[in-house]
Amino acid sequence: LPGIKIERSDVLPGGLAIMSALFDELGIDVMHTGDGALRLGVLYEERGALESAVAQYSRLLEAGIIRDAGASEPDVNISLLDPEGRAIASRGDPGGASPHVLTRPLAPILPAWQLRLAYRRDGILYQLAARERRARLTYSTLLLSIIFLGLYLIYRLVKKDSELARLKGDFVSRVSHELRTPLSTIRAVGEMLEMGAVSSREKEMEYFTYITSEGRRLSRLIDNVLDFSRIGAGKRSYALRPADIGATVSSTVNAFRQYASPDGFRISYEADPDMPRVLADEDAVSQALINLLDNAVKFSREEKAVRVRLRRRGGEVLLSVCDRGIGIARTDIPKIFAQFYRLDEGRAVARKGAGIGLSIVKHIAEAHGGKVEVRSVLGEGSDFTIVIPALEEDGR
Repeated sequence: LPGIKIERSDVLPGGLAIMSALFDELGIDVMHTGDGALRLGVLYEERGALESAVAQYSRLLEAGIIRDAGASEPDVNISLLDPEGRAIASRGDPGGASPHVLTRPLAPILPAWQLRLAYRRDGILYQLAARERRARLTYSTLLLSIIFLGLYLIYRLVKKDSELARLKGDFVSRVSHELRTPLSTIRAVGEMLEMGAVSSREKEMEYFTYITSEGRRLSRLIDNVLDFSRIGAGKRSYALRPADIGATVSSTVNAFRQYASPDGFRISYEADPDMPRVLADEDAVSQALINLLDNAVKFSREEKAVRVRLRRRGGEVLLSVCDRGIGIARTDIPKIFAQFYRLDEGRAVARKGAGIGLSIVKHIAEAHGGKVEVRSVLGEGSDFTIVIPALEEDGR
């Protein structure tokens, strides 16, 4: 087959060594030219490239990455097929061939003949290829898992941010409404007094009571909003010192009675004798109690009665506010202390609030080393209890 050549680009790296071994196995002579090139009819290779391939093959043998083909069966099955697809000659074990087969025609010399190459199932090349496939499959699966996890986290963050933005918008709307209501009442009553449209001294005193009541309500709302802002910024601090919690609770209840009495509410107060002192910020405790009382009044129905109890339980002081209002569903109890949370709109009453009062109560209780306990039955009422550690006899 002299005179016909295939350029270097037509031969895969190492292709000359494979073809030389094939034709040597088939009994075809391999001719060497005098210029140091290896020629077999249509194939040629420079001596430097061949020596480089041999040296690389030797290094792989020494490193144990591949094994010597002369010491064991070859890793690749080679078959020469005639134009009818029959195997004229072969090398290796055709029965142990893997399903990964490469078939190429012997063009341009014998275009109708084909050379078939296949990995042996028990060969190291097939094992390396299988290992590579498994590694790539593992990496692909891991990468897809990371991508899907990232997309899920992004979705959760976007959803959470959207929900938070909606809650903040609702909060601003509710606070605006809560501010506008007492201001409208104060303005209307003030205008009537200014115009002298009051027929009697009793009516005048009633209007003064309205102004005072709505002013107190407005003041409480502003205090809650300011405290909520400081809590969110981590700037809310408490001046804790030994305090007579009985006196604090009694004065707070008496002050709140003046606010709730015009609407027909009865605020009762019971306290155990000889209550221990507690380490507390009296203003903060008073604010937490007012928030609980305000909720009790806000969510009451026909029975306008609220009971405040102060008692001792072991080394703890319990401050409870009990009402006979709409109650809270068991599934809603874990949520009521969340910021901006409000009860189901279907059970809401006229005065809904801003949704921050209970979160402030919880923060105040925890700042005093205590907690808030809740017992409630839907349709029967609720019992909120602030638990604060009591001081020992020596004041510790």
